[in-house]
Amino acid sequence: MRHLQIIIVCCVLVLVALEGCKVGPDYQRPDIVTPDGWRERVRTDTSLGQEPYWRVYDDAVLHGYIKRSLDSNLDLLAVMARIEAARAQVTIANSGLFPTLGVNGDVSGFANSENRYPGVSGDAFLGPTGVFGLMATLSWELDVFGRIRRGTEAQRAQLRATEEAYRASRVSIVSAVSETYITLRQLDMLKEIIDSNLASRREYERLAKTLFEGGKTSELDWRQAEGELRRVEAELPVVKISIAQTENALNVLLGRQPGLAVERGKSLSQQNVPTALPSGLPSQLIERRPDVVAAEQRLIAANALVGRAIAEQFPRFAINATGGLQSLDGSTVFDANSLMWNAAVM
Repeated sequence: MRHLQIIIVCCVLVLVALEGCKVGPDYQRPDIVTPDGWRERVRTDTSLGQEPYWRVYDDAVLHGYIKRSLDSNLDLLAVMARIEAARAQVTIANSGLFPTLGVNGDVSGFANSENRYPGVSGDAFLGPTGVFGLMATLSWELDVFGRIRRGTEAQRAQLRATEEAYRASRVSIVSAVSETYITLRQLDMLKEIIDSNLASRREYERLAKTLFEGGKTSELDWRQAEGELRRVEAELPVVKISIAQTENALNVLLGRQPGLAVERGKSLSQQNVPTALPSGLPSQLIERRPDVVAAEQRLIAANALVGRAIAEQFPRFAINATGGLQSLDGSTVFDANSLMWNAAVM
């Protein structure tokens, strides 16, 4: 009996020691040649991608619009739900590395049927008998060839890819809201220019008509001034329609009904736009792109799944053990003689 216990312990120790092994290829990042710097002189000490967007846009109204769009965008909420699902998958995959424990207690009774075995003396049968037990079970798969760890590696990479997809969606939303708002302020400025031009054209047309009626100029001069006035007047409705369409587009990005009034902040002339944006080094720029990072993480996940598929070709080893107390008499369940156990490496 003692020799059997020693053999079981040795087998377990050997299998646990082998858990450090993983079959399949480890991911190696491809070597990509990137320039050491830019052709033009730019700031490389930092990067705009490492700074909050509000340091670039000097407009409190725009800041509020960006925050609202990020808080209410349904696409972002969907990606966040996918992130939570991916985190749960990582937890599920990683749980395979740990043993499964269970505890149960039971009370059962049985009695043999004397009619089932005719000719056998009734003294040979036990009367109604109860069985009392309190048992614990343990099941632990030893990840000898890295099947579980490769699966966890793949799920973690998928989680990182989903997180980068979320970051890419945020960047796209910030870009769309900012571009739409800036376009709206450009149209506002254009309308102001047209209004100013329209006022001067009306005054010029009135003066040309007065000079024509007074015989100072020809009718041609008046008609030319009138034509310029009509041309400028025709531009105004086009700009107003563009403003309304841009306002509707911004309302949609903010999750609001089209047609609602859109608050304006600073005009474009009041914006403090930096003349040079920090960009960092070319290699850093590639590593910061969420789509590039997500693509690399998907490659890591695929590589890990290759290792898991290879590990599936090898045998699995698991420790199964059961132990506890069992007795035919409830008063002796907790006696030392009621102890029983069994263990196996499969």
